[in-house]
Amino acid sequence: MVFLISTMKHRLSPFLAAMLLFACQNKTPYKIIPQERTLLDDEHCLVVHSYPEIRGIRDSMTAIGINQYLREALQLKRRIISCLDDSLGERTVLLGDYSVQQISAEFISLELRLSAQNRGQKQVYFFPASFNMPEAYNPPLELLLGEDILVRLRPLLENWKAQEPGRNYNQYAYYSGSNYAIPFCLSADSLILYPGAEGELLATQRLSIALDELNE
Repeated sequence: MVFLISTMKHRLSPFLAAMLLFACQNKTPYKIIPQERTLLDDEHCLVVHSYPEIRGIRDSMTAIGINQYLREALQLKRRIISCLDDSLGERTVLLGDYSVQQISAEFISLELRLSAQNRGQKQVYFFPASFNMPEAYNPPLELLLGEDILVRLRPLLENWKAQEPGRNYNQYAYYSGSNYAIPFCLSADSLILYPGAEGELLATQRLSIALDELNE
């Protein structure tokens, strides 16, 4: 990873360089503890929720807030009501899970997912959650990947859009001064975007971009 940092055309921000070095050395005070609960299991609905709990946050109020956020992000209680209202159809299955994209002393990135199955159809929803630590705030992409990151992303998004009919995204979100929040996850080697979900809570599209491709 140190080799990757030193050979990129576009210099990484000092924050991201430090973050990647921490990730490589695996030095972090934080642990992700898997949690699971079955919210409903009857003839109409099965709702099983696997979610992460972050341990090691020193500030108790921050710990309570971020873990409540992760626990409730998929809005499963609201979805249970809809599931019960749809009791005349086939059994609905809602499965919530997650993956850890990155965890270090400086940064945590998690991808929460909801798989909804009903009437032979399956839809996967994504909810990215990335936090600068220890403050646990959502950083802008410019802080992590440089001030020109939006300029570098636009041609990649246009290329992704052109590859398949029906793909779309909010182009205005990728210009300086936009008020649209860009949802993302960041792993040690990839930036993951969720086109079409700019300014939204849940996404249905996912685009993974290698960091070395970003910096060509």
